[in-house]
Amino acid sequence: MKPFVRPTSIVAVALFTLFGGGLAQVGCTSGGSTGGKSGKGGNSGEGGGSAQGGSGAEAGGSGEGGSGTATGGKNTGGSKTGGAGGGTATGGSGNETGGSGGTVAMTGGVQGTGTGPCDPATWRPTHKGGINGPSATWGGVNAQGKPYTKETIQYTFKNPQNQDVSKSATIWIPGTYADAKDGEVAITFASGAMTDASLEAHSSKLIAAKYMPPMIYAVDGINWGNASNSGGANIRERAVELVGMFDAIRAKYGKLSMDPKMHGTMGQSTAGAVAFDLAWARPDFFGVAIGASASMVGFMQYLYPYPTNINATNKDKIRVAFDVGECDLVWEDGLIPATCGNVCASGNCICQGCGMGNWVQVNRDVTQKLLGLGYPVNLVIRARGVHNVWTGAIADDLAFAWRGVMCK
Repeated sequence: MKPFVRPTSIVAVALFTLFGGGLAQVGCTSGGSTGGKSGKGGNSGEGGGSAQGGSGAEAGGSGEGGSGTATGGKNTGGSKTGGAGGGTATGGSGNETGGSGGTVAMTGGVQGTGTGPCDPATWRPTHKGGINGPSATWGGVNAQGKPYTKETIQYTFKNPQNQDVSKSATIWIPGTYADAKDGEVAITFASGAMTDASLEAHSSKLIAAKYMPPMIYAVDGINWGNASNSGGANIRERAVELVGMFDAIRAKYGKLSMDPKMHGTMGQSTAGAVAFDLAWARPDFFGVAIGASASMVGFMQYLYPYPTNINATNKDKIRVAFDVGECDLVWEDGLIPATCGNVCASGNCICQGCGMGNWVQVNRDVTQKLLGLGYPVNLVIRARGVHNVWTGAIADDLAFAWRGVMCK
């Protein structure tokens, strides 16, 4: 890996005004978990071979637990229809991904057989790249992951007045850190709204199954909700702050990679747009951006207007994973899909004061533009999913986002 050299100047990019505080508390927070987590219920995402890609998906026919007959089942959004038991969580003669084969019936495509996370035959339709859905999301892998530990770290950075500013942030250290080699550990700077037990559980399992590198999470080091309020200079200032945090973390955890492709940003709603903004503004430092229900709508954009000002400049530098709910925020009732039914019955899918905002459409448009320019990008539209109920799609997001460094 080439060593990272911090540039002395950043090219200014126009930024349209972003309202403060984010959208974490706006919109569909009730009645939407069915859409946001479809495909995972009843352990269907991990069992029956459904989420792991039919026969032999993650372990090539061995090593995941369950019975070989479980692979023939269909993922119907909540049940494992295959056989029961028969193996152990770490392997044995029977396993959830092995057996005699079978396919997975799900919206978006059929899963084949394969030998590991870098074999395209094992990839779920929802993490292959492109625009997927509305579809059931992936329940992740059934691997034995090592738990994270958490601690607080102090860091210092220069503000625009060239003054030293000291702050603190929470960092998550993967249980596999001690086993990693120098340069093998990645980092993601994440908004606190996305750092919960679901992220921790999926990350530890995906690391164990080699879908992603050992991952340090640095949580809420910046004010994500207001990071875009003051124009492009504010985004660059936030990037400088995160670089200062990175230096402090690496001083203690020296196995952390200097390669920009091993550095990610992640957020939901407003923070999801900021995550993309940071990677776009500093591709020399951030190589991955993950945005859940990213608010890249007309009144809060860094590259206003999206997607017009997206170009091919960074196509070999950043990798992008988006997810959005089929029933995500819109600015008027007439834009709500009929399939959302009672998910939006209480009016909680309407974003008052959002101008012409349509979260599904803008995420589609941005993804389509990136695809056309040759960027590695994935968008999962969560079936009947709502704003910010991202947990059902996080395994898809992580698997795609980190494939670029895991599968070379």
